[in-house]
Amino acid sequence: MFGQPASSPIPHTPTPRPPTEARLTDTPRFRQPVQAATPPHGDPNGDAAGSADPEKLDGVIVGRDGVARCWWAELSQEARHHHDEEWGVPNDSDTLLFDQLSFQLIQGGLSWVMVLEKRAALRRAFAGFDFGWVARFDETDASRLLEDRGIVRSRQKIEAVIHNARCAVALANEQGSLARHVWRFEPATATGPWDRARMETETSILESRALASDLKRRGWRFIGPYSVYLFMQAAGLVNSHLDGCDRREQIAAIRADFKPP
Repeated sequence: MFGQPASSPIPHTPTPRPPTEARLTDTPRFRQPVQAATPPHGDPNGDAAGSADPEKLDGVIVGRDGVARCWWAELSQEARHHHDEEWGVPNDSDTLLFDQLSFQLIQGGLSWVMVLEKRAALRRAFAGFDFGWVARFDETDASRLLEDRGIVRSRQKIEAVIHNARCAVALANEQGSLARHVWRFEPATATGPWDRARMETETSILESRALASDLKRRGWRFIGPYSVYLFMQAAGLVNSHLDGCDRREQIAAIRADFKPP
C-alpha cells in the first residue's frame, strides 16, 4: 500500500487557512504591543481554554514571569514550552527535522493547539520519528496506529508519514543526511520588521518553494511551500519570533554560532 518513493509525484499542496483568534487562559499584560502574530502552525480553532478578549491578543505578551513572548505562546502550557525551548532553534538532527516536517503534515487543517498536545503521543507512536524505524512500518503498524486514541487517527496522514520516512531514508543515503540537504535551502537573514502583517502575508518564501518542489520531486507526500515554510520557522532556518519577543534575540545569537551541516 505504501510502495516505494515515487520519482515524479504530483501531491496536493496545502493551502493556508485564514487564522482564527484563540482565547488565552489569563488576561495578558502588554509590552509596547506590536501587531499580533499568527500561530506558527495551522489554526487553533478555539481549543485553548480561557476568556480573554480575542481583540486584545496583539503582538508581544509579557507573561507573569516577566518574559516577553509571541502571543501564541500563551495558548497553552505546551505552546509556551514549544516557544521557549524548540521553535526557531536551528538544529541538525535528522530525527528532529523529520519530526518537525511530520508535525506540519499531521496538523494540516486541524487545531494546532490540539495536535501540539498530542505530540508526545505521536512521538511514541512513530518511534520518536526515527525515519529509519518508521520506514519499516507496514500495514499492520498503520492499522495499529489507527486504533491509537492518543494521536491523530487519519489513515492518509499515517500512511504519508510512513511513506515520507522511506523517502527520507533514500534522501539521507544519497545526500549523507537529511539535515545536510535541508540546510542547503537556508535563506538569507530577512530584513525589515517582523510583525503580524508580515506573518499573515508571507506564507512562503523562495527557499520554501524550492525545498517543497525538491521534496515533492523525490516523492514526499502532503508537502507544499506553506507547510515547508512553517517547518523552516520551527527548525530554525528562519527566525520568526516577533520583534520585541525576548526569544528573538536569543535565537539570533544561537544562529550566529550554529554551523550548518
